[in-house]
Amino acid sequence: MRDGRIREGGQTASMQQPAAKERRGALRARSHLYVRVNVGTAQQLLAVENLSKQGLFLATEHPLEPGSAICVEFSLPGRDRVAANGRVVWMRRKADDRGPAGMGIELAPLDDWDQALLGELVEQALFG
Repeated sequence: MRDGRIREGGQTASMQQPAAKERRGALRARSHLYVRVNVGTAQQLLAVENLSKQGLFLATEHPLEPGSAICVEFSLPGRDRVAANGRVVWMRRKADDRGPAGMGIELAPLDDWDQALLGELVEQALFG
């Protein structure tokens, strides 16, 4: 661990075409990225359905209540892992015609380095 970043070991998969703009105006990219989620002392690996520079939607059958604090860890292959704090801003308890069950996460502001890595993830998803 160096400067709060964990080396290597993150699992990522290929990403697809961009999703529509989300409510806050940030462009969302569809994703097949997997992230480690830490809530208290519990950890789990969850699929990211889409992401932007400000947040992401995590698919899970057990979404947390809005307002819940969460830490999400993600990485680019061969790069440092980023740990981002955030909070649940909305949830979908059950899958429906709008998408899978899960929760929308708003990320806390990141430092410049971590924001650049997140920006790279979004750009890779959007532009390949």
